[in-house]
Amino acid sequence: MERITESKTPGPILELNVSTEANNSNHHFEDYLEHIRGKFDLTGKITLIHCPNFSFEAYSKEVAQMKGYYAYPPIGLQCLKAALIGEMGLDAEILDLNFEVLERIQSLSDSDTISPDAILHQILDEYFRERNVSIVGVSAGVIVSNIYGVRNHPFLSVLNYLKKRDEQ
Repeated sequence: MERITESKTPGPILELNVSTEANNSNHHFEDYLEHIRGKFDLTGKITLIHCPNFSFEAYSKEVAQMKGYYAYPPIGLQCLKAALIGEMGLDAEILDLNFEVLERIQSLSDSDTISPDAILHQILDEYFRERNVSIVGVSAGVIVSNIYGVRNHPFLSVLNYLKKRDEQ
């Protein structure tokens, strides 16, 4: 429970009153990990994927090359990764596809005509070829209200890629 109190210094002070249950909340996750240990291979890497935040349908190569799209670190995934590594001792890594795709687009010459979706698949192919990944989590920086109404949404493209990879 959060409580804001007044102080003699400018601005409020935020005090956090955390219950004992909240302090020990990781035990729920640890219990769950024990439950799934026999069902999943936890010896490999856990990959947390941050999907591109821009629509491939409305994408502009010029805007990307001028650094006009947002490329910020996925803070929530960073916290989850820290918990998986520090608290659970698991091998976890973040694949920031938003940053990786934009970085590759920015390195293209004016004559290159590769699509963001093709770049996305290249990055995924390279990543999974070089690593032993056991578990994949995917976050979606959804910028449209109905991702299923868009023909080529990056989130769906990643899910379709992972589904095909899993079927092989």
